[in-house]
Amino acid sequence: MSRVWSLYKTLLNVQYNWSAAKYLYIRKRQRIWEPVVIVLGLAPVAVMVVTGIVWFSDLIYTSGMMFAQPHMLLALAALAGQVMTLFFGVFYVLSAFYFSNDLGMLIPLPYKPWEVLAAKLLTIMTGQYLPILFTFAPAAVVYGLKSQAAPEYWVAALLVFLGLPVLPLIIATVFSVVLMRVVNLSRRKDLWAVIGGFALTLLIVGSQFYLQFSMADADPEAIMAELLQRADGLVEALGSYFPPSVWAAKAMAYASSPLGWLNFLLFSAVTVAGGAVLLALGERVFYQGVISGMERGRRVGAGRAKLARGKERPLLWSLALMEIRLFMRNPGFVLNGLIGYILFPMMAILPKFAPMEDGNPFALIGQVASAELIMGGIALFFVVTSAMSMIPATTFSREGRYLWFPRTLPLTIDQILAGRILGAQVINVCGSLLSAIAVAVVFRFPPLAVLSGCVLGVLLSTGFAGLLTVLDLARPMLNWTNPVKAVKSNLNSIFALIMAVGLCFGFGWGMYMLVKAGAGYLSYALLLLGAALLWGVYRVLVEKYASVRWGRIES
Repeated sequence: MSRVWSLYKTLLNVQYNWSAAKYLYIRKRQRIWEPVVIVLGLAPVAVMVVTGIVWFSDLIYTSGMMFAQPHMLLALAALAGQVMTLFFGVFYVLSAFYFSNDLGMLIPLPYKPWEVLAAKLLTIMTGQYLPILFTFAPAAVVYGLKSQAAPEYWVAALLVFLGLPVLPLIIATVFSVVLMRVVNLSRRKDLWAVIGGFALTLLIVGSQFYLQFSMADADPEAIMAELLQRADGLVEALGSYFPPSVWAAKAMAYASSPLGWLNFLLFSAVTVAGGAVLLALGERVFYQGVISGMERGRRVGAGRAKLARGKERPLLWSLALMEIRLFMRNPGFVLNGLIGYILFPMMAILPKFAPMEDGNPFALIGQVASAELIMGGIALFFVVTSAMSMIPATTFSREGRYLWFPRTLPLTIDQILAGRILGAQVINVCGSLLSAIAVAVVFRFPPLAVLSGCVLGVLLSTGFAGLLTVLDLARPMLNWTNPVKAVKSNLNSIFALIMAVGLCFGFGWGMYMLVKAGAGYLSYALLLLGAALLWGVYRVLVEKYASVRWGRIES
């Protein structure tokens, strides 16, 4: 285990740049403003999330008390944390196990397959504790305080917290290992890896909606009568499709009795059994899948290479196509950058067909919001998706050690930036248009508001994408081994989200005040002015800063 622990610490250091951050921020005391900006930018969002979860947890606890089953809150929190880990785990596992650059170095080393698999899984699991901390921990604290729980409860809650991400990540890893073993049989493994990753994600989300719809179809009075006839009926119903969440809830709720620790043993036993299956699978499938994929990627006969006469295209469009193709070629980038365009319309539209549709927020917006606010919401949606896609904010970071190539081209930085903005916007506009139009058609938003919102959204997001490309030019992350790190662990992605939230709040507040004052028609002018301002700031940065920075950047 010492070998696994040593490899885990090394991978963790590489993944999160702890040594580099310690050297830069503590020893050299440079760029200290970066962590300060991140904390100040994310703190309000974190406070809002935690406050909302605390409020919801208090509501669930009070409702559970009516049926003498307040620990339904714990089952719901555990289930939510595990589903979230399973959802994000698919992306991280695929990227870390099959598309990271360190595999070529790790495979020749004297490590057994299960040791590499375990170290990488521990590295991924460490990163999952932060989102669980913001979702599961507030609910556990609310339950402990309101029930005046004994000290044993807090010990059990800590142990459950540590074990929550283990089983979902094991499931995600098993899915990913099997998927890549099948994918590597094809010559177009990258394409099938993307399709398989999206399919797994949609399966996870779709199953959640299916469970909600199937429960809504049943007779609520019959369900309630059945649940109240047996102890912990509500708790078991919440976790009937994933029993470990029930065991976790009972382990905490009954921590002062043998029943609680029996459930904790069940929770731990399933985790250990899943780990054993994973390690056995790693011995038989993992390395074979990785090595066969590498070998298949190298089986290109020199005699089969042919020179084809290329089509002449405008320079700007050629640069945009190059950016699009380089982005789409890496499954790690695609899975993390494009999933939002698929999930957003899916999560918005599917509840429309649920038996109980009254609480759908999008249907509510279409009924009570003015046309100007609908227009503004659609326009700002383009801005948010530009940041969430992480394409413009990581355009140079994704080049990694190959940044030398665009630097050797006879192009100015103005031309390179313009091409990358166009490439990012082609993807963002196509994805955002599909999402916005799908939601607008289903919920019957005013056509003119939708059309004007899309037009203004394209203008706003183009200027915003320009600022994000300059941001990545100013501080690119070039030393990465895992493609996920270039996008997910890149501070530029966080800065982009902070900027998007700030812009949306400012424009949203301005439009709301205009509508409230009876001058909603001025919202169009406000967004046009905002788009012009963003583009103006971008041009100033390009002329005053970009050329100098491009000449000094270290690749």
